[in-house]
Amino acid sequence: MENTQPEPTVYRIAIPGLLTAKGRPRFDNGRTFTDAKMVQAEKHIQHHAMEQIGKDNKSWQQ
Repeated sequence: MENTQPEPTVYRIAIPGLLTAKGRPRFDNGRTFTDAKMVQAEKHIQHHAMEQIGKDNKSWQQ
């Protein structure tokens, strides 16, 4: 049987700055949330990834 799925696209991106490990979720009043420092780190990574790969790239929408 032949594999009909196309090979996934692999990207290599460079993120400037210090590495930040993913933090554990925080709990308050029975809810979970991500602290502001981690949200900012995720936005930093997303910005540089989109800048290098391209905002209109279709693979972002998968």
